[in-house]
Amino acid sequence: MMKKKISVMLADDNKYVLDSISSFIQEEEDLEVVSKVESGKKVIEIIEKGDFDIVILDLSMPEINGFEVLKHLKVKNIKTPVLIFTNFNEQNQIITIKRLGASGYVCKAESPNKLISAIRTVASGGVYF
Repeated sequence: MMKKKISVMLADDNKYVLDSISSFIQEEEDLEVVSKVESGKKVIEIIEKGDFDIVILDLSMPEINGFEVLKHLKVKNIKTPVLIFTNFNEQNQIITIKRLGASGYVCKAESPNKLISAIRTVASGGVYF
């Protein structure tokens, strides 16, 4: 019997990043991108209706940024783990996203395999910082 795939929502305002990361993730047998969104507002709309194992979220987003999305999820008590995937790598921002409830963080400059490893760790209830 095949194990259920880890369902992923990808959120990034750059369509090129969305598409390339999505196709990289789809190559993994145990991962499946079920939603791709380009704004924080869309993340909030969809996550309240959908069922995802993990959200991969950029901090720099139009309308509602990643920090605001994290705050919203915390207030609404939405337990879907969030992995921050961003260009920012300042220590104070990492502290802030931890405080806001993110389960992990990967800088976009890291190797794609780090992202895959982080997805698996965070989706299974672990933390990745």
